[in-house]
Amino acid sequence: QLFFRGISMTFTENVVGNGVFFSSNERLKQLFSDNRDFGLIRWVAEATVGGLTGVIFQASVYPADLLKARLMTHDAMSVRSAAAQLLREDGIRGLYRGASVLLLRAFVINSAGWPALWWAQRRLGIYQ
Repeated sequence: QLFFRGISMTFTENVVGNGVFFSSNERLKQLFSDNRDFGLIRWVAEATVGGLTGVIFQASVYPADLLKARLMTHDAMSVRSAAAQLLREDGIRGLYRGASVLLLRAFVINSAGWPALWWAQRRLGIYQ
């Protein structure tokens, strides 16, 4: 039973998170393309798209990750009781406590990772 503690939140993070991750990336790429990369040079536009993708993803899954951490560290706590306790103690802002460093990290990592992927895909001839 301890092995499966927090699995519902992990599932939520993965399913919802991956949907948000890839759909936001596609939407941002289209937005930048439609607006001629807002006048930015290609690699800066790609880095910006990648960074924003990471921030959107992390912002969407952070509350689930925070609740999962509470579930895994408190015995006999349900998702509902963890969420109720968090909201009672800290309000809505509590869902994002400590997220600023994580969001900055997500921007930096994804602003390098996505352009690197696209560069490799261009080299292999599978991306414009």
